[in-house]
This record gives sequence, C-alpha cells and structure tokens, in this order.
Amino acid sequence: GHTVMGDYIALSHKESPRHVSLETEGREDVLDATEPISFVPEPEVVATADRTDKYRKISTPRGMGVKIILPDSSEVWLNADSYIEFPERFRKGVRMVAVSGEVFFKITPDASSPFIVKSPQIDVRVLGTEFNFNNYSPDNTQVALVSGKVDILSPEGSGLATLSPGEAAVCDADGTVEVEKVDTYALTQWVEGFFYFDDIPLIDVLRELGRWYNMGVVFHNRDVMTKKVHFSAIRTEPVGLAIESLNRLLNVAQIKVVGHDIVVD
Repeated sequence: GHTVMGDYIALSHKESPRHVSLETEGREDVLDATEPISFVPEPEVVATADRTDKYRKISTPRGMGVKIILPDSSEVWLNADSYIEFPERFRKGVRMVAVSGEVFFKITPDASSPFIVKSPQIDVRVLGTEFNFNNYSPDNTQVALVSGKVDILSPEGSGLATLSPGEAAVCDADGTVEVEKVDTYALTQWVEGFFYFDDIPLIDVLRELGRWYNMGVVFHNRDVMTKKVHFSAIRTEPVGLAIESLNRLLNVAQIKVVGHDIVVD
C-alpha cells in the first residue's frame, strides 16, 4: 500500500506459512507443533556403524512457536519466525547448532562436549545452562543468561565476554559486545505463553505483537514510538484484546488494526 510522508513502518506484514517445517537433506515435512518434538535417538540407532551427519532445520512461521528436544536431551523453545539447525546426532567433543530469531535453551550438562550456538554475529559456548538468544534484528544480537555460565565468542572463536545469571551480552552492528544487567523473568515469559513488557518502548512492544500475530506495524504518529509501557497479555488471545489493553494504558484509542497492519495514529 502507499504511505504518506512521515509514516514509519516498524515491521512489514509478510505472507507466512501456517505450519512448523522440518527440512532434512532437502526434504520438507510439516510438524505438529502442539506437542514437544523429540529428536533423542533410539539407543540401537546410535550403536549402528552408519554415522551420518544429516542436518535438520526446524523453522517456525510468524504466529507459531514450538518446543524441541535435541538429540542430547537439551530442551529448546523456538519463538515465531525463527529456526534452528542441528545434526541427527551430536559428535563426541562438541554439540553445535545454528539459530536465528528468538530461541530459549535449557542445555543438558556434558563437561566433555561443550554446546555451541552459532549465529552471524556471535557464538555462544555453554556446558549446561538456561539462556535466551535473540537476533530478530540482524545488527543486534542479545544473549541473556538465566542460570549457569556462558562464554560469548566472535565467529572466529575469540572470547568477547563471559556471562553470569541475570546478565545479557548485546552485540551491535559493528560487532561491539556490551554486557548489561537484565530482568530474565521479563525476557523469558514468552516461553510460558505470555507477552511481558516492563518499561519497554511502544515500538518494541508492537513489533513483538506484529511478529506473533503476523501483522505489519505502521506509526502515523512517531511521537509515541518511544513511549515506555508496562504491559502483559496471553499469547493465545486475539490481537484485538492486546490492542484494547494498550489503548487503555495510553489513555487514548490510537492503536487500531487496519487490514494486515497494526496502525498507530
């Protein structure tokens, strides 16, 4: 559609499939995402001589998440519009996955095999821990640690930071990593099925709603983009309820749904 001068498109609507997909060696399967999906191998499968390194890639569309159990029993939650790639079996000595979007990890401890999460900006190295990974914005990657310990590495493997629980590493466009204190409760509520924003700019809140409900986000009024709100909602409820609550918070009905977009006047 056309936009008037001054509109700010915070997120564009995109056609998105209505299913979670699994790609294995070029073959695509549709997954039932209502239950956790386990990839823990059968013991006899592991014992065979056929040690293929098939890669699996699980992708979520906008509006759907999924829980996966990796071959080493680590638990992984994928938020909407995200993916994870992992081998059919982890080799001894290292467990490596690649991700994009937002992913929460609960890693099974194994001192002999560090767990490595690869992304374009930074890699995360863990032994056993719980952390949230987010790179929805390609020039801003955030790793927030809930428990345990993680090392943040450059893609070349040099150490950039080590996190303690309640800390996040934020990597910006030029690769600079800053460590800051974060509220991990707020950051991980999506895993429990809630939107939860504590003093967060309206633009970030609406981007998250847009990704989940598969809508664009357009600001006619740029002045409110940075207005901070405290807001929570249940992710299974319709978008209209979340928008009603936000309008009540703002004391003015300035957010509405127009076609595929959330529009702010």
